[in-house]
Amino acid sequence: MKINLIVGVVLLGVLFSSCEKWQVAEDIPDPEELVVVNAAFSPSDSVVAVYVGNAASEFQSAFLASELAINNAEVFVISGESRKRLTYSESSSLYEISTREFPIIQGRKYQLEVTANGTALSAECIV
Repeated sequence: MKINLIVGVVLLGVLFSSCEKWQVAEDIPDPEELVVVNAAFSPSDSVVAVYVGNAASEFQSAFLASELAINNAEVFVISGESRKRLTYSESSSLYEISTREFPIIQGRKYQLEVTANGTALSAECIV
């Protein structure tokens, strides 16, 4: 009985003890230096809209996207031979172009090119 009690106490001690080892991450950039791009292309939308902004730090809310938006980026949408620059809208904090000017057609391949804060990003999709 005493042995079970001693083993139980030792096991509880092991379970509830913790070791902490701090590691300093030196190569992780500040979130403010990272560029975030969010876009969705749909034939049913009237506007192609692309969000370009800085990443939120752990102390910032992602709900403050308009405060993190980058308004001086270069944003292009490309399909085949057609390449159009999107313009920044202060009211929506998005880069936009009307689908009358740049239609989104199902089955076509689209590319997105973004340059912001010295960072060039690209993506492509088939709608």
